[in-house]
Parts: sequence; structure tokens; C-alpha cells
Amino acid sequence: ASSTHYWFSICFPRSLGEAGERLAREQLEFLRTPFVQEDLPMLEGQQGNLGEADLGTLQPVLLPGDAAAVQARRILENLLAREAQRGG
Repeated sequence: ASSTHYWFSICFPRSLGEAGERLAREQLEFLRTPFVQEDLPMLEGQQGNLGEADLGTLQPVLLPGDAAAVQARRILENLLAREAQRGG
């Protein structure tokens, strides 16, 4: 409930051999650096502020880009509530 999985990857054709491996390592570090220095501290701070509270009860400001995720969360919550009512 209080963890986030953040996935990213990069790949190059095997035919590039060692050069492809080097490029992949360089690109992964390129992607990793902003995550560790920017995203991770923000996410940890956000989780610290949220604590154990349910996000929906905090009345967060929603941006247009949040609409699909909020709608999916609401659908899932409704489905789980219905299932619980049926004893499932």
C-alpha cells in the first residue's frame, strides 16, 4: 500500500555486441540519475506527507492528465465493494 514500483529499461540489438552493452549501461545511468536525484526524493516526501491516509479522502487537486487513473481507481474500488458485499 505504501510502495511504488518504477520500471524503466533500454535495449539495443545483440548485433552491437560490447558497444550495445556499453550504450545500454550509459543510457540506464542517464535514466537512473534523474530518478534518484529528482523523482525518488519527491515520491518519498509525498508518501511521508500522505502517511497511511487514503488518497481519495485527502481531496487532492486533480489535473486533466489524472482523469484516467482516477476513473480506473474508482471503478476498481466499486468492484471491490460489490465483491465484499457478496461475501466474495
